[in-house]
Amino acid sequence: MEKEPLYSIVLLHYNQPNYVKQAIDSILMQDYENIELVFADDCSSKIDVQELKKYVEENKKSNIKKVIWQINSENMGTVKSLNSAILKCQGEYLLFFAADDMLCNKDVISN
Repeated sequence: MEKEPLYSIVLLHYNQPNYVKQAIDSILMQDYENIELVFADDCSSKIDVQELKKYVEENKKSNIKKVIWQINSENMGTVKSLNSAILKCQGEYLLFFAADDMLCNKDVISN
């Protein structure tokens, strides 16, 4: 059986600590077998990046092939931050959404 193409998911974050883990969980629960997660934070003051990295490492499954952390040292704005994150993506397919959004069930990417 041929391996599924890599699917890059960009999660844009800026000062949304009350929602970001739910957004991450919605990615980690996906059943698609070949996912790359790109977390792009736009210089948030309300985030513990090390805690999030640990959370992802402890909760990801084998289908999350790669995690890229783009932590901006200055606020670039949504469009520039997204464009920078897109350049890091290696997937054949791309999905991006904000940290206050969620994928509704485990087979969003598969479908």
